[in-house]
Amino acid sequence: MQADALIPLLSGYRPQRILSSPYVRCCETVRPVAEALVLPVESVDELAEGNGAGAVRLMERMAGESAVLCTHGDVALEVLDSLAGESTAKERLSLRLQKGEVWVIQSTGSSLTIVKHIRQAKGPGR
Repeated sequence: MQADALIPLLSGYRPQRILSSPYVRCCETVRPVAEALVLPVESVDELAEGNGAGAVRLMERMAGESAVLCTHGDVALEVLDSLAGESTAKERLSLRLQKGEVWVIQSTGSSLTIVKHIRQAKGPGR
């Protein structure tokens, strides 16, 4: 299961919280990580579809925390676009999302920065 592959990818970051869109599929995606780390999955409306601005504000409020957040493509694109700042159009096109992608975002003071992008390998049937 692709969600199980997140456990070794994310455990090393020692997240203290697991936040998810309230949609069932997002909650299911992070459940294996939450179980492995013995953390609850917190359902938050800021990560629901169509709430990109809310997700950015949530991340800004969480500056300094180590957490896993699971959301939808439209929200992720809006968050990544806001973090890309003055990137060129070509760089923005490289932010096309695929299911199962992981973006590591770090807070430095009051700014958020993309520090790592992990694209999970797709196996048979995925």
